[in-house]
Amino acid sequence: MEYDEFDTPADFKFLPDWSPEFIVSPQITKVEFGDGFAQRTTHGLNSQLETVRLTFSGRLDRQAKKIIAFFEKHRGVIPFTAQIGFNAPVKKYVTEGEWRHVKVWNEHNDITVTFQEVL
Repeated sequence: MEYDEFDTPADFKFLPDWSPEFIVSPQITKVEFGDGFAQRTTHGLNSQLETVRLTFSGRLDRQAKKIIAFFEKHRGVIPFTAQIGFNAPVKKYVTEGEWRHVKVWNEHNDITVTFQEVL
């Protein structure tokens, strides 16, 4: 096990940098009435799925290749489980958007990715 992998029941075992960005955009339906009032309700049963932006900084080539290979294997459509932090619950995600790989210098790589929660 390498320094940035950790023991977790999740499929994705790579430990990101310690500053994940969690974004929750509740899905709502809003109906406006002619008298200036509006009524809001949640849209669907699971209206608060999260998006998580992760960074993996300064990874050696071997580790960066493993992370990129994981993303390529799932192709943005195959769900996988991940635990974002040691005490966090394991959740199911996809990488619908892009991931970025920057070769910083020599064997040092930076990777950024956005996970979108799915059910």
